[in-house]
Amino acid sequence: MEAAKIFISLPFRVDGLEAAHPGCLKTFDSRHMNRFITALNRELCALSEESEDLLIREIEIGNGSASHLTADDLAGIIRLIKKQFHVDPQRTVRFHMTPSGFDFYKLSAVRQIRNASICFELPDLTDEGLLAAGYRCTGKQAVGALDTCFQNAFHAFGVLLTSDNMPQEKAVTLLKCILPTHPGAIFLPAGSSQQLLDAVDHVLAGEKWMRSGRSWYRDNIPPASRCTVQIGCGPGAVSVFDGVPVQSTVDFDFYCDHSDDFEALVTHVQD
Repeated sequence: MEAAKIFISLPFRVDGLEAAHPGCLKTFDSRHMNRFITALNRELCALSEESEDLLIREIEIGNGSASHLTADDLAGIIRLIKKQFHVDPQRTVRFHMTPSGFDFYKLSAVRQIRNASICFELPDLTDEGLLAAGYRCTGKQAVGALDTCFQNAFHAFGVLLTSDNMPQEKAVTLLKCILPTHPGAIFLPAGSSQQLLDAVDHVLAGEKWMRSGRSWYRDNIPPASRCTVQIGCGPGAVSVFDGVPVQSTVDFDFYCDHSDDFEALVTHVQD
């Protein structure tokens, strides 16, 4: 069977600048969430019928923030994937989150999922920097989210320094604040300069980190798998088949009404 990854694109995001996340709803309420979960269930069931020869090695939930789903929703998505697809027992699961909305209950839900990890997106740790980047949390709350993992002995979390033009000095300062919480991974975005990569290498020197491109890992987070097929679900999700990427519509209403029609989703053009 061919190795594949399932990527769930969440349409809810209250943190970050709108231009950086086209199609994401800057609001969240139970009516929108319930409608999305119903549509996602239909889409996963429809796609599973065409995926009998695929073995799911990786599951990633991102674009919008998984910290704004309920703990039950997080667990329910994983259960449905396991029910509908051929899933490798050793598969990895990664949730992209922002500090806003993250709490002990979300952590508890993630801990119950085997080989699951969290990737926190952080553009800054100062109140001013977070506000400028469109984040609702304070620097204290951001560090508190990481510390919640640390204090509960959960080290399978990484930190994505989300700014692709982050000054080297700022990145070093951020890392020095983050490292006491013992993250399992550090990620830099595409477009990061060689100087920034070298600076991170220098800060992490002497510790047991494995580097893979723009990512650094400890033993408690496995590196991303090398899947040649990606099944994208949700508004704006990218699927990759035979090396060719295709993107679903970012139109939330159209997605919810046609989520079980893959061809319609990838050919719909939003006005």
